[in-house]
Amino acid sequence: MTSERLSAILEEPIFEAKDWSAEIVPNATLADLDELGVAKARVMFKKVHASKIPSEEVDAWSVEELLCNSGIMIDGKLTRAAIIFLGEPVSVFKLRPAVVEVTWTLRDEHQEVVDYEHFTAPFILTVDQILSKIRNLTMRELPGGTLFPDTMKQYDDYTIREALHNAIAPQNYTLQQRINFVENPGYLYYENGSSFIPGTLQKALATKGHNVISGMNVFVVQW
Repeated sequence: MTSERLSAILEEPIFEAKDWSAEIVPNATLADLDELGVAKARVMFKKVHASKIPSEEVDAWSVEELLCNSGIMIDGKLTRAAIIFLGEPVSVFKLRPAVVEVTWTLRDEHQEVVDYEHFTAPFILTVDQILSKIRNLTMRELPGGTLFPDTMKQYDDYTIREALHNAIAPQNYTLQQRINFVENPGYLYYENGSSFIPGTLQKALATKGHNVISGMNVFVVQW
């Protein structure tokens, strides 16, 4: 790579301050939303706000009221976030050219692909679907001084969920990249497309790694 090309890459602006996910989808309606996704959103809203809003009050809200109070419907119009997290699979076409997809891949010890599956909206349900694909083995350890083994899962469910949420939420969908979740023998690998917060790669490097989202975020959960 020439020094001129390297300089151009380092100075290229690759981050926009505007919240892409909060933008309105002009042709989206409530018919574009998945009923199970909306029901899950209502359950989660009640759980998060249990100390402030009575469950009965949330149950009495219309779908519009639920979405408005969740911040993903503005002035009666659906945002891109509403489609990503609650939309029917076919509704993601209204977000083109953005790619709304998580790919789960299973690899063997030789890094050969054994199986794979693509997941799309509603992402509020996608995490559970991906978790059901993981071979989370039960490990047994026999500590000294006892005949009864301790049992544990190979991977902690909370850790896997957190990593997946951290891959989905900050994903830069305008980069038209899938979120990749790769299951390998002994470790899980997550990869998403994102941007440099300071604005350019040069400025990102100048922060020495503090509060920076890399151009391709990578998460690894290892046993």
